[in-house]
Amino acid sequence: MTIKESAKTPEKETQTAMAASAPAKIQPFFDKTMVAIFAALFFLTVMVLGGIYVSQQAFKVVKELQVCECPSPVCSPVPPNQPSPAASASANLRKTDLQIKVLNGSGIAGSAGKMVAYLQELGYTHIETGNAEDQNYLRTEVQIKASKEPYLAGLIEDIEKKYASVSAKISLPEESQNDVMIIVAK
Repeated sequence: MTIKESAKTPEKETQTAMAASAPAKIQPFFDKTMVAIFAALFFLTVMVLGGIYVSQQAFKVVKELQVCECPSPVCSPVPPNQPSPAASASANLRKTDLQIKVLNGSGIAGSAGKMVAYLQELGYTHIETGNAEDQNYLRTEVQIKASKEPYLAGLIEDIEKKYASVSAKISLPEESQNDVMIIVAK
């Protein structure tokens, strides 16, 4: 037996063969560190997307609550002892010339009637009443024909003395039977 042959004893050959055939320890694809990192990234993503969603919803609510006021006329200095242009224009406008329809948009019985009584106290005479299709108005709305726009500022001024939130539109069709439509809100 040579030295090389003595090195290859049956015992060593068996050990070498067993080591080669023994299954290797399988490493998991994700270890605990990787799972923790993915969980943290998922949590952060959910938080960021949730924050964006909540902020957008809050922005929509704020936008709905913003109040649009009617533009006020710009005043220019008038020389003493001369009537202002607005005063002379409003002097030619008679409240009795307007055909007004008041609609109850509040869902509260008698709201349109209260508005009619108030307008009559102020000198408006041609007024009809009815109910709006929608009963959830949050602001009293005034719609007027474009041809009656000179009356708008005075009418809004009169209504705002008693009703806090008023919006105005020049949107009533010219062929409408009434010159003004007022929808009373809650």
